[in-house]
Amino acid sequence: MVVVGMADKKTNEQLQLRPKLMLEEAVLVVKHAELQSQQSLVLHREQQHVREVSRVQIGRCLSPQGASQQ
Repeated sequence: MVVVGMADKKTNEQLQLRPKLMLEEAVLVVKHAELQSQQSLVLHREQQHVREVSRVQIGRCLSPQGASQQ
């Protein structure tokens, strides 16, 4: 099978390295790669949110108003 025109270079290379690639296998590999990419994006957004919340909370603790409230 010839693999061309994929935007995901890593998956493209993985598919090209398989000597006897069948269509069903290629579809499965691509679906898994897309799912992993989506999950990574969600995880990255959640990590950004956690960092932002932590930054705000640390800022409140360090501010003079935050210190007087404790």
